[in-house]
Amino acid sequence: MTFFLSLLLLFSSDFERGVEAYRAQRFDEAHALFEAALADSEVAKGPVLHNLGNCAYRLGRFPEAIGYYARASLRMPFDPEPRACLNLARRELGLESLAPTAGEPFARFDRLPNATRLWLVGTLQFLALSGVVLLRRRTARLTMFGVLCVSLVGAARLVQTHFDSPSLEGVIVADEVSLRREPHTNLGILLELKAGAIVRVEEYSDRWVRIVHPQGSGWIDRLGLALID
Repeated sequence: MTFFLSLLLLFSSDFERGVEAYRAQRFDEAHALFEAALADSEVAKGPVLHNLGNCAYRLGRFPEAIGYYARASLRMPFDPEPRACLNLARRELGLESLAPTAGEPFARFDRLPNATRLWLVGTLQFLALSGVVLLRRRTARLTMFGVLCVSLVGAARLVQTHFDSPSLEGVIVADEVSLRREPHTNLGILLELKAGAIVRVEEYSDRWVRIVHPQGSGWIDRLGLALID
């Protein structure tokens, strides 16, 4: 029996073997296997990143886990689990949970592929216009008119995001990172950013990153940040 199980694992994908290692609580091994699975073009990236976050969490690497969960959430915008796990990791670091924002519906819509968003908007507009023209009951026509308004908002958002530069975020993975006004180590420190903080990235090089944080903006060492992409 053991021979056949070993043979089965031999021909399993990195992701499947990673799941088996995780279930056996071999978290370092599972992490390495999920990292290998991330390079497989045929594997959906969202679940892999989520499992990498789980491994990092189990290993006590909470800032790293936050980065993985955030990346998973980008690829699975309608799945609440990555966001919930991200907040668990934040609490381990003494940080507040990220509350849903007023723009969260737009953020989820923006994370969908362009082709999916275009299809969704087009389908809603077609159904709504058909309903407004063909339906006779006033209540039904008003409902279809509401759907049409929603589809027009979606179309406007689609056009806006097409011309806007895509925003990029990052998570602080070092225990503490100094935020400076300019990218020079001999200049004064504006504030210290703690591990797990999520920031907006304006630009970056191999050495420095210019970021925006609720408490200030400036430059930090590139090694202290993991991009959420």
